[in-house]
Amino acid sequence: MSVPSDNELLQAWRGGDGSAFEELTRRHYVSIRRFFDLRVAGAADDLTQQTFLGALEAASRFRGDASFRTFLFAIAHKQLLRSLRERPAAIERFGVDEAPTSLSMIAVRQQEHQFLLMALTQLPLELQLVTELYYWENLRTAEIGEALSLNPSTVAGRLARARELLGEHLTQMTRPGPLRDRLLGDLEQITRALGPVTAGANTRTPP
Repeated sequence: MSVPSDNELLQAWRGGDGSAFEELTRRHYVSIRRFFDLRVAGAADDLTQQTFLGALEAASRFRGDASFRTFLFAIAHKQLLRSLRERPAAIERFGVDEAPTSLSMIAVRQQEHQFLLMALTQLPLELQLVTELYYWENLRTAEIGEALSLNPSTVAGRLARARELLGEHLTQMTRPGPLRDRLLGDLEQITRALGPVTAGANTRTPP
């Protein structure tokens, strides 16, 4: 039996199948919660719930021009910006008033992950978002543009700048030697490898 696509589940929900939207929530819960956890850990659960409620309310207006996952990230992005506007200090240095997030706790299992996560936190917010959506969520530049209301060339430019800054931050954080060489030599691979780690940190049963 084939696994239904997101659009098929959405159509089933529109047809009265209440379990279909529950399956959509389970399917994308980890990704959406991770989107918030790295920035506003204390509000991650509430903002994740608000995102899915927003998707539920807006589902009738979803035309399918983009993927449902991109649609969810667009809603999550708006929720994040609204939350950060209410706490302006978090825009410059997110998480300063938070307890250590589940991400920071799990990432220290590998030294490369620890340093890379620290370097990511030093990027400006707009560069963090494109980096994570590209490397962790495997969204294409056009899909990231849909989610963040950017054109694809802007997304590509931000990705290039993010990689450049990550290299600079990692060079400042580490001493010359094998660790620095691994980080700078395999930066893109290590960034992708951090995706499953951060997903695992956010795996929990949706409320």
